[in-house]
Amino acid sequence: MIKVRSLNVSASHLFENVIAILFALRAITYIWLAFASDIYSPVYADIVMYLRYFTIIAGLAYIVFKQKGFDAKKLTLTIPVIYYYLMLVFNTYGGYQGSYIHEVISIVCFLLMNNKMKQKTFNIFYRLILVTNAISIVLYVLYMVHIRMGFISVPFYNNGIFNEPGALGTVCALLFALTYQKSSLREKAILLMATLFTMSLAGFVLIIAYMVILLAQKSWKYAAIVLALIAFFFMIPQIDWGNEEINRFAKRFAITTQGLAGDDRTSLAVGFDEEYQNLLHSSEAFFGKGATYTADSGASSYKNLIMQFGILGFGIYLILWLYAALKESKGNRECVVFLLVFLISIYQRPVTIVNSYGYMLVFGGFCWYNGLTMHEKKLTTEDALLHELISQ
Repeated sequence: MIKVRSLNVSASHLFENVIAILFALRAITYIWLAFASDIYSPVYADIVMYLRYFTIIAGLAYIVFKQKGFDAKKLTLTIPVIYYYLMLVFNTYGGYQGSYIHEVISIVCFLLMNNKMKQKTFNIFYRLILVTNAISIVLYVLYMVHIRMGFISVPFYNNGIFNEPGALGTVCALLFALTYQKSSLREKAILLMATLFTMSLAGFVLIIAYMVILLAQKSWKYAAIVLALIAFFFMIPQIDWGNEEINRFAKRFAITTQGLAGDDRTSLAVGFDEEYQNLLHSSEAFFGKGATYTADSGASSYKNLIMQFGILGFGIYLILWLYAALKESKGNRECVVFLLVFLISIYQRPVTIVNSYGYMLVFGGFCWYNGLTMHEKKLTTEDALLHELISQ
């Protein structure tokens, strides 16, 4: 009898682990862009497609058969994603094409999972990124010292070994902010080094912004450090770093009349900014031109969402999303600080707020953080009780 029970428990844990891995991998496909082109891997798109289907089936199976339903209170967490889907259906440029439905089901399944499962899923997501970052750092150093080890550089957006380095730099910075209070020194070092090697402007800005917010809300004693960080940010483009590539990157931190010199999220899209201004002064300002309107614009900014859904349409989504995120944060101050940093990142990566990766970071990350906090409090309470018993 004991043996049968043990087998059932092992099978249950295996089932949970497989589902957690599937959901973590689904979210990670928005970050692992090294194979997002036929130049790199002709089968990658098929792998992602099947992963989407498996995740939906696994998520539904978990909620129905393993979890046996869900807490009705969690339904409020699904309101933003359902609202966004309705916008796609009823406010779409050129007509609804059937996209995003798989994302809706997957995200809703994830949000309806219990907190323990979300914690497990996020932990796998986080650990996978740490491991691949550690490997990438070693390979990057070998590449820089001209030790090839059989691999080559394949140009994509630039001549480096990264495809879309900004995506990696952004997620590393966000994970650094989210896990800062709970991560080890080694984990912090991996995330910082990965951000450094991507030379991602967004990554650097987000890390500096997090440290400024973190220190500013702690105590006035940190005022000098906060001021030093802000001063350093403004000094970056003025320093000769002894390397032309680094100096060129540093110039992107310069403040101009248009903002950061390196902010090219809309400037490279011909006519986008002019069209955006025209929209704001037209009747389409409220609900935009419809979803997918900016799909081929070449721009990547929060302005994309306003162009598509308007100030009111996007504003409603943002309010619903913030309400759900704050509800999941349980009022934890560190989670709220991370939320501020995450919102800053939306400026240049707006799709994060509507896809699996963004929901994993915020909603999964909050469950992970609060779960560790509760565990620490429990240990502290147990230690106090033990100390009291011993003293008696």
